[in-house]
Amino acid sequence: MLMGFEEMDGEDDIREEFPCPFCSEYFDIVGLCCHIDDEHPVEAKNGVCPVCALRVGVDMVAHITLQHGNIFKVSLRIKLLLFMLKYL
Repeated sequence: MLMGFEEMDGEDDIREEFPCPFCSEYFDIVGLCCHIDDEHPVEAKNGVCPVCALRVGVDMVAHITLQHGNIFKVSLRIKLLLFMLKYL
């Protein structure tokens, strides 16, 4: 059993954040995709990918999920680990 892990002070340090290419707010990869879908649906059809810096002429969220899906896996694993450590 893990003891003493109710709160991890450095949990924000282990998740990589990316700037929104439209308003420059920073998000983890999952939050970025949700933010773009919610706040920038029109602009998301064309822009510069914050992960690879390529100009994207299609849906930005689709590009991020298809081309950078490995980041999602890492981000979700970290969130699951932090959740487990917090509630065990």
